[in-house]
Amino acid sequence: MSDRVKEIVLKALIVFGMLCLFTLFPGGILLAFLVPNPNTLGVILYTALFAMIATGVLFIILQLIFGGINPRTEKPEKIALKVGAYDEFSSNLETTLLNAGYSKTGVSPVMQDGSVMLYSKLGGADTLDCFSIIRIAELTEEAIEAANGALTDMFTRDSNGKRITKTVNMISVFCVDRITQSFNGMINGNVEQGLKNGRLPVGISFGGKNVYIGKQRDGFAILKYRRLRKEFLALMESSGTI
Repeated sequence: MSDRVKEIVLKALIVFGMLCLFTLFPGGILLAFLVPNPNTLGVILYTALFAMIATGVLFIILQLIFGGINPRTEKPEKIALKVGAYDEFSSNLETTLLNAGYSKTGVSPVMQDGSVMLYSKLGGADTLDCFSIIRIAELTEEAIEAANGALTDMFTRDSNGKRITKTVNMISVFCVDRITQSFNGMINGNVEQGLKNGRLPVGISFGGKNVYIGKQRDGFAILKYRRLRKEFLALMESSGTI
């Protein structure tokens, strides 16, 4: 059985389980009005309950049988870069970001030769739109962890140490001189969105003068991905960098 078939089976079980859960609540309240016979109502609700439990058990068993699913690679979207130097790129993009309502949250060093810049703006009452630029000559797993740590520190300082309750949509742009295995791993995987927060990973190689946008194949949050991609392209086009 191919990984694609396994994925379809597991997703179908998840959807069926959610339908059973919805039937129990809040669907059970509606059924109480539509089905006046308590015996019939009880049969429907108990059937939904047992079906949900059986689906959950089957899902766990199939996960063990399948032995996990190897993540499918997705070739990133590739766009030519119009500027050849990072300084020109960051200067043009910063002007565009500020004009678009973003404010510069902070700058932090990463490793020995890198830096992280964070821009943010309110996308709604409970939403924070963020744009981060990570500059480093060669991307490594250590550099990715350091960049994530720097961004976390910036958020902590900006919120005065309080827990961030807003939905955070993050466009992360990794600017490098040379493409490495870690760089390829970041942009060639299927982008996964969180239940609350959204993200769009982007890689820029100044050596090859190309922009690589990570792709999301499908998923419940595909609309969030498309919105972030549209926002990124609009900012890049306005800055004259693509």
